[in-house]
Amino acid sequence: NLIAIEWELLQHRRMRDAGLRKLVKDSIKDAVIARDKEVHEDALDEAWENHENAGGTQDDWEEPSDFDEDAAKAAGQALAIKAVSRDPKTFKAACQEIEDMGLDVVELMGEAYRSHENKVRRHENKMPELERRRREVMRDYDALQNARPVEGKVING
Repeated sequence: NLIAIEWELLQHRRMRDAGLRKLVKDSIKDAVIARDKEVHEDALDEAWENHENAGGTQDDWEEPSDFDEDAAKAAGQALAIKAVSRDPKTFKAACQEIEDMGLDVVELMGEAYRSHENKVRRHENKMPELERRRREVMRDYDALQNARPVEGKVING
């Protein structure tokens, strides 16, 4: 029973941590998409101003390019993967890039932890019950270990 409870606790911790990593990664990806979209909008505004300054009108305006959301998602996903890397150099570089976007890495993690999403809360709520059960089973196991054996004859058969 003790081993089964320990295994279940370990699995709930792993699932909770995976949920937290996913929430952080999603936040980073969304921030990168928003940043890239803003950069694209600024470039469009600048191109329009240059077009107007050159005597262009709305009728002869051709938008230079559309926002490439797939590329922004890929860039966000790549940064998110680096942000949860176990390699200290990769993690540090990702944290610096995230901070350069005006985000605080610790705030991102805290927000993910405070999240009420089922990915995290369900596992977080299950762990205290399992820890209570583990203490009870451990108490019973210790009591069995400390119990004196019954005096009796050994019957050889």
